[in-house]
Amino acid sequence: MKLNDFFWQNGYCVIRNFIGDPEYLSILPEKDMYEDKHLEWLYDGTFDGEFPELQVPGSYSRTCFPPLKNFHLQMRNQIQKFILPPHQLHPTYYFDRIYYAGTELTPHKDWEPCEISVTLQLKTTLSKPWKFFVERKNGGVSEIELENGDAVIYLGNAVKHWREPMPGGPKDYHHQLFMHYVVYEGEAFKELQDCGYLKGV
Repeated sequence: MKLNDFFWQNGYCVIRNFIGDPEYLSILPEKDMYEDKHLEWLYDGTFDGEFPELQVPGSYSRTCFPPLKNFHLQMRNQIQKFILPPHQLHPTYYFDRIYYAGTELTPHKDWEPCEISVTLQLKTTLSKPWKFFVERKNGGVSEIELENGDAVIYLGNAVKHWREPMPGGPKDYHHQLFMHYVVYEGEAFKELQDCGYLKGV
């Protein structure tokens, strides 16, 4: 089965070695590495503030961290080749999260800007892969093990996905980058365009 057919039938696909060396993208905070916080930038690079981390309490996350913006834009073409020919993607936003031992991503679906989502493993101190779970469109659950540089592309607003509590000790961490897009001129694109969301993207 072709990769794009598998993606649309199941709601996800795994890309091994999506990026060969993700080390340069794993830009870790220095002074507050293990603090529970969320930093937010607008897509134009304007800093919007510091907030509590609500989705995964106890983790450290950053929305639209400026050093990762060009990568988010560049990867659009690569993702299109995997799942969407001859369609195009429109970028919405991206964020990265640093998980710590005991933190958990509960089962959920995302909002409309996450129509096409990519979770890319950047760096981990764990000795064994920390599973990513996806509830497939056609039934059942896939348990996915990733290595640094591997990625999962999934329908973020259509399929449930989650992680169980992260194992490890007090100094362990797991750094993940999430990139989000919508299909150009698709239903989600038009909905976001109508409400004005895409003006700043």
